Amino acid sequence: MLQRINTFLITLASLILLFQVPLANADLFDMVKGPPKPVEVTENSDKKANFKEAFKPEGMFAKDPAPVETASKKVVIAGFQMEFSTEQKAITKNAGSDAGLASSTEKIYYLKGVKDEQFQAITDKSYAAFVEYLKKQGYEVLSPSVLLETGYKEKLAKVNQPPVHRERGVAGEILFGDLSKIGEDKDEKGQEDNASVIATAKDTSPDVYSKFMAGFGSGFKTADALQANVIQLRLKVNFARFDGVRFYWNSGYEDKPQNGISIRGTGMQVFAPGNKMAMYSLAKTVILPNRVAEKGVPIAASTGQTTKRASGGLFKALAGLATGDVVAATSGAVGAAHSTMASDDIEMTAGSDYEAVVGKDVSLFLSMMTEAFPK
Repeated sequence: MLQRINTFLITLASLILLFQVPLANADLFDMVKGPPKPVEVTENSDKKANFKEAFKPEGMFAKDPAPVETASKKVVIAGFQMEFSTEQKAITKNAGSDAGLASSTEKIYYLKGVKDEQFQAITDKSYAAFVEYLKKQGYEVLSPSVLLETGYKEKLAKVNQPPVHRERGVAGEILFGDLSKIGEDKDEKGQEDNASVIATAKDTSPDVYSKFMAGFGSGFKTADALQANVIQLRLKVNFARFDGVRFYWNSGYEDKPQNGISIRGTGMQVFAPGNKMAMYSLAKTVILPNRVAEKGVPIAASTGQTTKRASGGLFKALAGLATGDVVAATSGAVGAAHSTMASDDIEMTAGSDYEAVVGKDVSLFLSMMTEAFPK
């Protein structure tokens, strides 16, 4: 009996190690092969093909996203939330350099000139656009008020709150099974995410979204009670072409804004009658046609930022070498290089047409999202 238990523990430990190693070396793999190629969505692109490519994870056993399994032509949107990046951070390899890791620099991109009222307006208009897309596909869209007679009642008590600001360095929630944050650098506050503003559409709940794995809540029972598909949709909007904080090789876009949808916290859950559920997590960054400004303006990184980047990198390099951790030592070497590169940050100021430009692009993404629903 004891021998069987020991054998089980050894097997379990081996499986844990098997899954930990790829995650711990995620940064190293990104340095070698770069991030997954983004999906570019335009007015004329094939939305069905775009949807399949954007939501299909990488890997040998990855499956194509399948439509929601439902016979109901009724839907109700329990949650519709948008997170707007106001900062984005990247580690990039300088163009034309053959110096390898020593030529890599960290840059922070800042979005300026946008008010909370504009973020909220884009969110409400995007919700309305999504409703219209669903109606065009033959769905009856019920008012969120019907959820007041269901298990969502408590969640709906928090509707119509003002946009929420999240500061840089605050640990972000992992939503919709999003694994994009695993293996990335952490600061003293935990899993690092960049500053953003979160807005929720009028009359929908701001906190129905699951953390890491599906928190089913009242979805199944509500779908059965209403004989309708219950939708919980969230997306994160970027203003620069890259996504996340990993290594990005020569992109040629360092100073050019570009609207996009981030893999972080972008996805949709749909509960259907008959105890059914479909979950869609964005697997690849989506690049949209427009931009909030023509060009970014370089601004000097503060002394504190430069010192933090250098000291943090040097510490990681020494710690990595001392423990034999190649990944820590390598990423630390990159951090130490920041002090010599003294990289400028980039500031992007939104134009007067910010609402129209971003709203148009988000609407394009939402039209692609309707591919999840049977025609």
